[in-house]
Amino acid sequence: MIFGRGVTSSRSRAFERIVGTVLADAGSSYGIELSRKVAFLLAQEICLQLWPGIGLAKRKSACAEQISHLLGAVTSELPFASSVSDQVAADVEGALGISLDHFTKTLLTLCVASESRDAKALRTLCVILSHGYSTATSIADAANRMLGMHVYEAVDMPYDQQLKDIVGPLQRLVDRHSYCTGVVFLVDMGSLEEAYKALENVTDSTIGVVNNVSTGLALEIGVGLLGGKSIAEVLGDATAACVTHCKVIERVNREDAIVFCSESGVDAAERIRQLVSQSLPRTIGARLLTRPFKQLVTNGSNDAVFSEHRVCAVIGTGDPGIASVPFVALEDIMSTASASKVDAVFGRWLDASELSSFHEKLLSNMTLQNVIRSITILDPERLFHEIESAVHELQRRTGEKIGSNAIIGLYVHLCCLVERLVTRNPIETYVGQDRFEEEHTDFIESFRQSFSSISTRYRVEVPVSEIAYVFDYISVSAAPAREERLGSSSLLFDE
Repeated sequence: MIFGRGVTSSRSRAFERIVGTVLADAGSSYGIELSRKVAFLLAQEICLQLWPGIGLAKRKSACAEQISHLLGAVTSELPFASSVSDQVAADVEGALGISLDHFTKTLLTLCVASESRDAKALRTLCVILSHGYSTATSIADAANRMLGMHVYEAVDMPYDQQLKDIVGPLQRLVDRHSYCTGVVFLVDMGSLEEAYKALENVTDSTIGVVNNVSTGLALEIGVGLLGGKSIAEVLGDATAACVTHCKVIERVNREDAIVFCSESGVDAAERIRQLVSQSLPRTIGARLLTRPFKQLVTNGSNDAVFSEHRVCAVIGTGDPGIASVPFVALEDIMSTASASKVDAVFGRWLDASELSSFHEKLLSNMTLQNVIRSITILDPERLFHEIESAVHELQRRTGEKIGSNAIIGLYVHLCCLVERLVTRNPIETYVGQDRFEEEHTDFIESFRQSFSSISTRYRVEVPVSEIAYVFDYISVSAAPAREERLGSSSLLFDE
């Protein structure tokens, strides 16, 4: 009847796609896998039900009573497959508006029984009941996902409902899972602990109740039931495993702090700290501390300073990369254009007039030469002029103008670079250094030519790793100005 006729093939394929989704959902709910063969058979039977032909219609009509008895016998003999079949029939009617007749439901039940013969479907109905609009649903969904199987049903009880309002949904669940030999209720508290009493006359199943439901408790019970343990054994083990523990973490009043650092060492960081301290209009509610730059880079947020103090910001010549703490570069402190960054750090202790006074003193104390004098042990006047000449020569050789917003930071970076080379403490690693050497040989040569007099005077050689960092600094700082100047035809710095 199904495979021997070409039953409205295009319509059948359309029904098969919809029925396939319904069967997949039902299979997930009951922990079984219904093959495409079942979807094909059900789609074909729906077509025959809608377009049966005269002979088949007469046959079904003539045998209606026998078919009804047949469905009753199959339902009685195969309660699990019948429950699955009932859900599929309800979902098909909801999706297609088609009510499956007794003959179709009989075939569907037999197919489900055949497909699930070797399946280890859970024969215990597990229901989570909880106060709230979606608390039970959320716990059941999380537990089912982690268990990889639809184990739990959920019944939410909004705060304006009473126990009698959920008796109907509970009874429908029990009826739908009539094949189950046990029922387990996981409830949160109060009257829900007595919910099982409404079902004592409805089911002969063993009933288990456990309170203080949680996702962890649901997982423990689900794993035990799927492992084949009895309800008594599972609930005993789960309640013993899910004992409530507590921990109290006393609040520690840590003092606020601002940390200063520099690639040139702790002495340079200390001089930057003093410049900032001398510019403050009054003592603030935070300690100004110095830390070694390399130590911060290595330890990150695990450094002792972050456990001993509540660090509000890191200020220095280079960013140590502490993601949880804002970094303010030395050039940001020197630039009026970056006043907001400074205000964001010091504004928690200084009011508007005090911040204004702070900026005025910063401008007075932090001229570029004062900064260079503070971060280097070398002759600041001579070093400043040498760096200035080298930068001018670099711009001439590369044909690239470095913006005024970047030049201050570049001078500071290059002064620190020279000091690192003199003290034999250069940056030795750069990610992608080999590629940089291949792609930017012109810039490397231009840099070394521009800084040749400095290299000769201080008897140092600038490694490629340091040149690469200078290239990155110039490229990133100059990119916005270059794009604005050149428009859509702008060239990258290395081009």
